[in-house]
Amino acid sequence: MESTQQISLYNLWSYLLYRWSIVLYFVPLIVIILCKCRIINCDVRLIYGNMPDDFNKRGNIMNEIHLKERSEMYRTKREKDCLDP
Repeated sequence: MESTQQISLYNLWSYLLYRWSIVLYFVPLIVIILCKCRIINCDVRLIYGNMPDDFNKRGNIMNEIHLKERSEMYRTKREKDCLDP
């Protein structure tokens, strides 16, 4: 009696794992498709909430610094090109 019960529990466990693997694979896929088709609203802010203002300010400052460095780099390159015969 124990061996048949053990086999049936094993079969049940493998069946449940199989079902969950299907669910875990297809649910995100369906959500992605619905988001791409704009059937559902997938705004990330709905999931994670709005970023704090401090984070946004830091990001903007870093972006400004990066843009300034790039513009200076191109400016010096242009000046160098103009000076070279």
